[in-house]
Amino acid sequence: MSVGRPYIMKTNGCIHDGWLLLKKKNQKITDDYLYYILSSQNIYNQFKSLSRGGVVNNLNKDIVSKVKIPVPEIKIQNKIVGLLEEEREIIINNEVLIKNFYKKIDEKISSIWSN
Repeated sequence: MSVGRPYIMKTNGCIHDGWLLLKKKNQKITDDYLYYILSSQNIYNQFKSLSRGGVVNNLNKDIVSKVKIPVPEIKIQNKIVGLLEEEREIIINNEVLIKNFYKKIDEKISSIWSN
């Protein structure tokens, strides 16, 4: 029930109720940049303010077409994606580190209770 959460689907399939298919009209925007920009808080806020519904906010073609997406040149898009991928890698590594430390803490506590 998240409004405007993007997914890049690299398979053929059907669109489920409540989903929208976005296709690029031209090659002035990369898939990865489009994914990240659609994942941004700015775009989410635009979707949220334009969406309609009672309990569940809905998007449609007309609403999505009103969202403003910045489209810098491809070189800049690639640089932005590269920086975001580096940050993502750091986050993933930190998550692994945290998981390992929790495991060590649990092992230490278990060893204390075993004695």
